[in-house]
Amino acid sequence: MSQDSHQELVNKIIEATDAAIWVLATRPEGAGVSFPEIECLGKLQQRYGREFPVLNDQSEFWETLWLCTDRVRQQWDRIEKLARRTGPGVLERLQPLLDEQRHALYQWARRFITEHAPVCPRVAHFELGISPLRPDCRGLHERLEGLYESVKRIGRFPTVEEGLALPEDRVNIGLIYGGGWNVSTFSVLREAAHFPGMNTFVAFDHAGADLFGHAGGRVVRLAPAGLVRRSGREGEEYLLATFRKPPVLHFAFPYQWTGTPPHELGLPILRSDLTLEIVDDKLTTSQALAWYMQTSGVQLPLPRERGIRQVPGPVDLDALAHRVAEALNSLEAEGVEEVVVKPSFGEQSQGVRYFSLSGARQSVIEYAVRLGLEYDVVIQERIRPPGGVDFDWRVLVALSPQGEPTVVGRFARRRRGEDIEMVAEREMPERVGITGKEAEALLDRLNEVSLHAFRAVAGYALARRDFPWRPLGGNSYALPYLLGIDLIGEARIMEINGHEVAGMWTDDRLYPETRGRCNRVVLESAQVAARDYQVALMATDNFCL
Repeated sequence: MSQDSHQELVNKIIEATDAAIWVLATRPEGAGVSFPEIECLGKLQQRYGREFPVLNDQSEFWETLWLCTDRVRQQWDRIEKLARRTGPGVLERLQPLLDEQRHALYQWARRFITEHAPVCPRVAHFELGISPLRPDCRGLHERLEGLYESVKRIGRFPTVEEGLALPEDRVNIGLIYGGGWNVSTFSVLREAAHFPGMNTFVAFDHAGADLFGHAGGRVVRLAPAGLVRRSGREGEEYLLATFRKPPVLHFAFPYQWTGTPPHELGLPILRSDLTLEIVDDKLTTSQALAWYMQTSGVQLPLPRERGIRQVPGPVDLDALAHRVAEALNSLEAEGVEEVVVKPSFGEQSQGVRYFSLSGARQSVIEYAVRLGLEYDVVIQERIRPPGGVDFDWRVLVALSPQGEPTVVGRFARRRRGEDIEMVAEREMPERVGITGKEAEALLDRLNEVSLHAFRAVAGYALARRDFPWRPLGGNSYALPYLLGIDLIGEARIMEINGHEVAGMWTDDRLYPETRGRCNRVVLESAQVAARDYQVALMATDNFCL
């Protein structure tokens, strides 16, 4: 299949999903057992598998397999998310059909790997630590991400080892994932091997496993299996292992957590549900920044924007278009000429479009209405970067062991169509003609604004009275240990990222002489919190494992 034919098929898959979304949003009562749009999408998925390219280069094989099949899987996710928001009856009718299609994609991918991979993984790479009876078929395909990332980041599959014994005199820090993990995980794992008092590993999370135990009369999170990095004379080695004695976690980086929420266990974590509730929704993030400016007196540089919240289905298209037009009118009245339209929840620039209001006002309304069928919508003033080059900044801010936010990483991201080039912090100003004291002042300004943005999220979370939980040991759940601040132009805040902040691996790659600088601060703070939790846990009455 040629590249053009492949892209044409991908476009048809997305169009079929858009059609299904339209039916769900405007006529949810029509989404019954018979759903022609989903049937069409299923047939396109089958064709996608039949025409998939066979590649001989190992890294290219895994990258293509994961990224391309994940793009198809995301279409099922889109339908499920909207069905969930539309109503329990709709999701109940569609769930078996969606799970069947997801499972078919995973099974096809696994057969494709077995038959065509240049180096075929062992069965344990698919199954270790994850029950084959796992009931949630929705997550199965994401297990392949771990294999893809392993090949991509370490150049090979991890070594499989059963019954690994971890040192028991250390605190246990788990990067918890429901099968796959992103690039920053490897960056953390690599740096954590230099901390002698810490066991750090990717701890697999999945329904049906023995993930929870008891210690000191409390429920605790265990790790039956994981990915561990071990340093030796011959370099780094990654072990995919079951543990002889499942360790109790003392600090967690949770992602796709299953079971009792961490805050109900008292377990300190990288970012609490409270933090993610704020930063995962761009409109709520804007509320936090506005609250901070009002309470602190600090004026932050923010783009002008309007938010449009999604309404329960069935969606009145005319009413939604009218709300979008009113938002555009108010922005135009403030002198805004160009806008960015994007979903309130998203990552990696998905769904982001740019428009000039003078020549494309109707296009803005049509696109915002289409987005509004699935998401809350943000319409934001477009800020043109200096020098006419389309780029923005990512600043990583971590909580220090002393409890203060500190800038630990900074780089630029230049966009060329769908491609993104990562550029070192001092190289980007030079490219756009900013040098000397002007460049230093800009970088200082990026730091200053990013620290305020971190404090805004933490302060807004701390002011919430409906989240009463506190960790048994470690910092307050209102304080995140790491956030990624995205800025544009003269350090204007575009958004704040909280989930798996992609950037630590990029920082390591851009600045090899200071590799691990982002992770060191995060891990130092996590180690302090982990020890506090461990001491508090052992101090509880009748402590025993």
